[in-house]
Amino acid sequence: MVERRTPISVSEAVTKVMSKKLEGEAEWVSIDQCDRRFLAEDIIATHDVPHFDRSPYDGFALRSADTTKASRENPLEFEVVEELGAGMVPSVPVNEFQVARIMTGTQLPAECDAVIMLELTEDIVKDGKKYIRFKRSVKEGENVSFKGEDAKEGQVLVKKRDRHQPRDKGGSCDVWLSSSTCG
Repeated sequence: MVERRTPISVSEAVTKVMSKKLEGEAEWVSIDQCDRRFLAEDIIATHDVPHFDRSPYDGFALRSADTTKASRENPLEFEVVEELGAGMVPSVPVNEFQVARIMTGTQLPAECDAVIMLELTEDIVKDGKKYIRFKRSVKEGENVSFKGEDAKEGQVLVKKRDRHQPRDKGGSCDVWLSSSTCG
C-alpha cells in the first residue's frame, strides 16, 4: 500500500523541524579555542571602550582654544610640560600655551580637548626647555577618540547563537574576556 502524503508550506515545515532541534551543551572555552563555534550567550561590554578620552595618533595634547590664532604667517610655540607613553596617566596639568607629548592610545590630560598630530609640529628648544611650533589651529575634539566611542557599557558585542569569528577576539579582549561560553 502506498502512503499518501499531504503537502505543507515551507514555513510550516521549518516550524516542525525547528520544534525537534536539540540544544547543545554550553561550555567555557578559551578565546583562542572559540573560533567558528556558536556562542551560548551574548558577549556584553562590561565597561566603555575606550574607558577614557584618548589620542588616536602620536602627537601633542592641548587646549584647542589656545590655537585659534595659529597660521602659516603666525606659527605658535607651546611648551612641552610632560611626555606620556602608552599606558601612562597624565600627572602634570596642561595650562595655557602648553602641551603634553602623547602616544597613540594614551589618555588625554583632563585640561586638553584636542590633539595635534606629530607630523604637523616642529620640535624646538629654548633656554633648555622643549617647545613645539605649529602653523594651524585645532578644533575642540579634533584627533580624539572619546570615552565609549568603540563600545558602551552594556552593549552587546557579539550575539548569542552567532558564530564566533576571529574578528570578534578584539572586542572580547577589549572588555577583558579571556573565555566565552560556546555550544
